[in-house]
Amino acid sequence: MVVGLALTASLAIGFGDYLGGKLSQRYPAMLVTFYIQMTNVIVLPIAAVIIGWDDIRFDDLLLGAIAGASMGISYVAFYYGLAHGRMSVVAPISALTMALVPVLADMVGAAETPTARHCTARVGSSSWSA
Repeated sequence: MVVGLALTASLAIGFGDYLGGKLSQRYPAMLVTFYIQMTNVIVLPIAAVIIGWDDIRFDDLLLGAIAGASMGISYVAFYYGLAHGRMSVVAPISALTMALVPVLADMVGAAETPTARHCTARVGSSSWSA
């Protein structure tokens, strides 16, 4: 079940990134990102209701809002890069950044040195969604 959900999420994210990159060649990256974020504003509360509101705390909502704002900013840069650069250069750099940022955040936030297994698992999980 988990593998199926991960593959489905990876497919959806990859399709969305490709489609967003193509749309940003015709429309401004800021506009494309705005519509993507508005889709999230509609879909995520529905998912929260399906999952159950009892499991969601205020801290979760706050972190989700911060993550959403960060993703909005990063998507503007990503789509601008896809529209004005080579996809074969922009996509791997963004995938590497997506893999390294959580590892670095773990190292700084948890004050621990990750093992090779920890880094491999983190990079592997991030690369599935890139």
